[in-house]
Amino acid sequence: MKSPRSKLALALLAGFTGGCGAGLPYATHGPPAILAETTAAGVRDLRGRFREIFCSIAKDHGAKLQNPRPCEDALVRFGKEPPATGRAVQLGNAAPRSPNVVIVPGIFGECVSRISLPFEDAAAHLRIHGYKVHILKVSGRSSSEHNAGQIERQLKALGLSGGDPLILIGYSKGTSDLIETLGRRRNAIPKGSALVSVAGVVAGTPIADRGEGAYRRLLSRLRLRSCRPGDKGGVQSLTRRERLLFLQQHPLTADYLYFSLPAVAKPGEVSRALLPTRRTLDRIDARNDGQVIHHDAIYPQGALLGYANADHWAVTLDFTERAPFWMRPFTNRNAYPRSTLLEAIVRSVEEEMVRTGG
Repeated sequence: MKSPRSKLALALLAGFTGGCGAGLPYATHGPPAILAETTAAGVRDLRGRFREIFCSIAKDHGAKLQNPRPCEDALVRFGKEPPATGRAVQLGNAAPRSPNVVIVPGIFGECVSRISLPFEDAAAHLRIHGYKVHILKVSGRSSSEHNAGQIERQLKALGLSGGDPLILIGYSKGTSDLIETLGRRRNAIPKGSALVSVAGVVAGTPIADRGEGAYRRLLSRLRLRSCRPGDKGGVQSLTRRERLLFLQQHPLTADYLYFSLPAVAKPGEVSRALLPTRRTLDRIDARNDGQVIHHDAIYPQGALLGYANADHWAVTLDFTERAPFWMRPFTNRNAYPRSTLLEAIVRSVEEEMVRTGG
C-alpha cells in the first residue's frame, strides 16, 4: 500500500506539470536570447573522446556493473560527432591527487532521498576506484538562491584544502543551484574547479514556465516531514526567464571549467510517469528527456561531453532497487548504466583538468 508520504512525494515530482500546454506564454521580462549551434556559443565538442572513454569502461568492466548496455545504445549521436582520439584510457585506481567529486541533487530530490539519491549506486562503484565522492543535501523545494547558501556551507564542512581539485556535478536543478552559487557566493567554489551539468537546467525549462502557477497554488502548500517547503521558490528557479536573466546578470567566468551531458531519450525510453511532460516538450523539440530540452542543459563557453539515451530520472536515479512496488510501473524505463556513465564523466573531466592545468 502506498503511504501518504510516498504518494505526495511522487505528486511533487510530476504533479505540477500535469496541466502544461505547449510552448511558452508571451512575456517581455526575460533577456533577449538566441538558439545557436554549439560552436557558435563557444562550446568545445568533446563527444569523440568521451565516447572513447565510456566505451573503454564498458568493455573493460561495464558488464560487471548494473544495467550494462552497448555504448552505441547508451549514447546518442547528433550530427557529425568528432572521431575517437586513439589515446589510451586510464582505467586504474584514482591517483593520489585525483579530484574530489561532489554531486548536487535536483528539485524534489530531498522528497525521494530515502528511495534514491542521484548517482547513489554509481558513487559506490567510483569509491572502489579510490575516488572521494560526496552527495550534498539541498532543499528539495527551495529556490536556487536559497540552496546556494546550503552548498557553500557543505563545501566548507568538507574541509578541502585550497589545492584540492574539485568536480561538482549538478543534476537537474542542482546545476541551477551551482550556477547561483558561483554568482552569489564567489568564494564558495575554489577557482579551477570543474562544473558538470548532467541533464542540468542551465537555460531553464518550459515545464517550469508553464507549471509554476499550478505549483504555487497547490503543491507548494503541502507539508512533508522529509521535504519541507523551504522558501517555495524551487519551480520558479527553473523557469527560462529566471535562468537566462541570472546568466545575463552573472556571466560564467573563465576561473572554472564547464562540461555538459544532456539526457535525450529516444522514443520508447521514457518512463510512464514522465510521458505527460515528454509530450509537452515534444511539441517544442522532441530531443528532450521528459523534463529538459537538450540545448537548455548545456553550459555556454564550456565543453560538450555527449548525450545520454535516458530519461530525466534514469540518467542518475535508481528507482528499481529501493523504490516501493507501486512506483515501479511508473518508472518502467529506469535501467541505465549509471556507474559506467559517472566513471566516464569523472575520468573525462579529470583528464581535461590535467590537460588545462585546472
